[in-house]
Amino acid sequence: MSDLYEVIYLSTRREGLTDQVIVDEIVLPSGIKNRHLDITGCLWFSNERFLQILEGPREAVEQVYEAIRSDDRHYAIATVSTSPVTHRSFARWGMRALRGDEQNQIDQLIEYHAPNYHRQPAKPTAQPDQPLIEQVRSFLVTLSQADPSPSL
Repeated sequence: MSDLYEVIYLSTRREGLTDQVIVDEIVLPSGIKNRHLDITGCLWFSNERFLQILEGPREAVEQVYEAIRSDDRHYAIATVSTSPVTHRSFARWGMRALRGDEQNQIDQLIEYHAPNYHRQPAKPTAQPDQPLIEQVRSFLVTLSQADPSPSL
């Protein structure tokens, strides 16, 4: 059995946090740290939200996610899914960053598959909704392949 593990979370971006700070203080240092920990993933962000997938060895992913949860640059952190996975969706990237305006699409995916999700943001779902997880993953993979920005 593989030790490969995945965490997907959604959070609200702190007001006043600039895109430049996100890139310089979150994305770039995380990409370096993640490579050392054998973690790969993708961080999508808009003016209001963060959506991230982390994948790698379970212990390392859990350690990084705990640090993320205590970061005050975002709040209302909601765990969408935590589960073992058979393969990496973002194997090429220590931290793939995507800046997007697809907020409505993400909210619609979550509202459709998990209508109570936004009402209880701090609680992970006991039984993650697989269609939601697959659509979120597919959404980010598709965006990451279409976006010409450099890999981190």
